[in-house]
Amino acid sequence: METLDRRMFEPARTYEALAELGVKWARLQTGWARTETRPGVYDFAWLDEVVDAVSARGVQPWFNLGYGNRLYTPEAPDDSAVGWIPIFREDAMAAWIKFVSACARHFRGRVRHWELWNEPNIANFWKPNPPSAEIYARFVAQTASAIRREIPDAVLIGGALAGMPTDYLTSALQHGLLDHVDKVSYHPYRPIPEKGYAQTLETWRRLLREYAGNRPVPGLWQGENGCPSQKGSAGALADQDWNEVRQAKWLLRRILYDLLLGVELTSYFHLVDLLRYNWGSGPTDRGNFKGLLRGEDYSPKPAYSAYQRVCALFDAATQRSTEADQAAVVDTSSAVCLLAEQDASNPEALPSVPEVDGELIGPAGFLRRGVPLWIFWRASS
Repeated sequence: METLDRRMFEPARTYEALAELGVKWARLQTGWARTETRPGVYDFAWLDEVVDAVSARGVQPWFNLGYGNRLYTPEAPDDSAVGWIPIFREDAMAAWIKFVSACARHFRGRVRHWELWNEPNIANFWKPNPPSAEIYARFVAQTASAIRREIPDAVLIGGALAGMPTDYLTSALQHGLLDHVDKVSYHPYRPIPEKGYAQTLETWRRLLREYAGNRPVPGLWQGENGCPSQKGSAGALADQDWNEVRQAKWLLRRILYDLLLGVELTSYFHLVDLLRYNWGSGPTDRGNFKGLLRGEDYSPKPAYSAYQRVCALFDAATQRSTEADQAAVVDTSSAVCLLAEQDASNPEALPSVPEVDGELIGPAGFLRRGVPLWIFWRASS
């Protein structure tokens, strides 16, 4: 449920679909520019409505703090000030800390998990100067202190990195990122979800263990990922030949691979298509069609049903079991497809790459109320 700051969809039209989907977490953007339109005056009513609505449906909101504010960075080309980081101006950073403090104070007791900025490693979301892990770590330190003064037991999430840039992460860790955060998040957009993913995850986990020292090792959150359901979408993965069935298959592989590899939280972008996508220079005529719901009428796509099946099977009653791994015997003739029956017969395959084409992923074992189950698929399917 991101992009709330730019009013790109109608939240009220998504609540029942969200409740019936079965997910337990929703990433919400706080929208500094939408909240503070006059200096020092904060209107959280719009965000209150969303937080209370998703919470009432059993979904736990977690905040992504951002973006900028033209009151303090007037050079931003649009009122949303997407990507305009306040740390390069002393007055802007002081105003940011006041906003963060007010936000934390206002939502204390309702929101405990706070992610600090979005994709600071790419120029789209780190303006006006080039991305810098050192400066991001300094920004995190100041922002984290403001939150913890209001919510001492807050769970803070750092990173929110576009892709999985190991060099950037290493630099941020060297500059003290883990002094201030409890989790590290990333956005692994790629047309083949499996390509290089397990290896990079292991590298990141090794780095976190190394820099954590005697502290608890932060969990990894896959905080944003999705793929379009049609050609010509705005945003990531726009150059692939997508359709609704391919989107559903991609989603299953993304979410299940995260489960298989023990990722602590996995999140999908977005609940609904964004018909007039705003990168930060105003609304455009190009849509971002990664939604589980169609933007024209908020009706569910096949990906919605596929995700719903995953949530039904892999809830709190289902636990990963490496013992079940050893007992797995793959029999594709008796396997259950998580796509709806009418969609499962569609021969659409995802784009292939030689490294993973035809590779069997899994089987990975789970126990559900004592009953073993396994997930597996071929990367070419």
